[in-house]
Amino acid sequence: MFKSLFLSSIFLLASGCGGSSSSFSSPDAVAKALVNGLVAGNKTALGKLFPTEADLKANFDCTPEGLSKALGEIAEGKEDVMKNADDRPPAGMKVSFAGFDLENEEVAPVGTDMDGCSNKTEMGVISGKLKIKITQDGDSNEDDEGILLLRLDKKYFLLEM
Repeated sequence: MFKSLFLSSIFLLASGCGGSSSSFSSPDAVAKALVNGLVAGNKTALGKLFPTEADLKANFDCTPEGLSKALGEIAEGKEDVMKNADDRPPAGMKVSFAGFDLENEEVAPVGTDMDGCSNKTEMGVISGKLKIKITQDGDSNEDDEGILLLRLDKKYFLLEM
């Protein structure tokens, strides 16, 4: 499981080639920005949740094949998040961030080999539950969605939901 999470994370890491990412200081900050981006249907903001190629190069040494494989694999995870931005809440429904529950963090020490890439900084893959509050017609309830985050040297990024 440890290696498969890290292989998935390195594939997802390359998602932001080009453009810029935002730097988040906590898993809660990423989760809140994800909810805000989805509610607003803001694909630009959602794209900034993912690390960029510059983030990848700053934190990993990759072979050309490793990078190529990562770029191919990342498309699916990022595409799923972007599709969710098209599903806006119906009129009269308010959706808001209610928290993030960390379930697990797998840590890779510096130099961990991940299918053509090796991390230059400690990294972690974090799985957890994004909690959302849904209010409609005066009634409120909470729901949750599993998400996967990446921690690179005290910065957090979205990998998938």
